[in-house]
Amino acid sequence: MSDDTAHRLTRKPNSTTVEAGSPKLPTAALLALATAVLVTSLTETLPAGVLPEMSADLRVGQPAMRGRR
Repeated sequence: MSDDTAHRLTRKPNSTTVEAGSPKLPTAALLALATAVLVTSLTETLPAGVLPEMSADLRVGQPAMRGRR
């Protein structure tokens, strides 16, 4: 066994180094997932956050909005 092989077998793996033959992160899939999470979060929470401003622009009070379904 050569010194280089023995060194690879005895050292602890480092997560920051990428050796030849090791799998790479699926960057495109992770980027797509992150974009989907961002868009979903914005479309679900942004309208609820701007409702008071929208009601003020329309001159509708919040008690009037509570009784509507």
